[in-house]
Amino acid sequence: MFKTLTLLLAILLWACEGLAAAFEYVDPADKGSTLTIETSPPTVAIGDIAEPATLCPRTDRFVCLLSRTINFAVPKKIDPATPRWEQAGHIYEIASNEDLLILGARIRHVFRIKSLDGDRRITYLYSKERGLLGLQVASPVGQRLFLTTKRIGYGAVSASGHRF
Repeated sequence: MFKTLTLLLAILLWACEGLAAAFEYVDPADKGSTLTIETSPPTVAIGDIAEPATLCPRTDRFVCLLSRTINFAVPKKIDPATPRWEQAGHIYEIASNEDLLILGARIRHVFRIKSLDGDRRITYLYSKERGLLGLQVASPVGQRLFLTTKRIGYGAVSASGHRF
């Protein structure tokens, strides 16, 4: 009985992980470098420096996060047949749609989305079911990679259309 309850609790905690209001990302080469996206109130933090962000309304056709640091937008019904879109003055383009092995997990249908933001080239790894899995930022100063620390990243869209 105890094993059954423990297993049930573990499954519930795992399933509810995506409902969290904070999504954490870490640079695998420097575990001290973190990026946190919070949905309530909407903020983006690099390390301990946070700034306000704006999220697209739930009724919008995009899942998006707009801030001074990161601008990310993806259609809720992302489709390789529409490989390019614009949101809030930023252009996004699907570079590939593939199955990837990320942190030991095989994830199907991961979109590699590229965007220019000033002198920075940003590549996002996004899955409808798992959300924003990672992002790589390349600028004249250098390059950073951030990968999610959780099973679900920001912007995952459930079968019912609800976003996390």
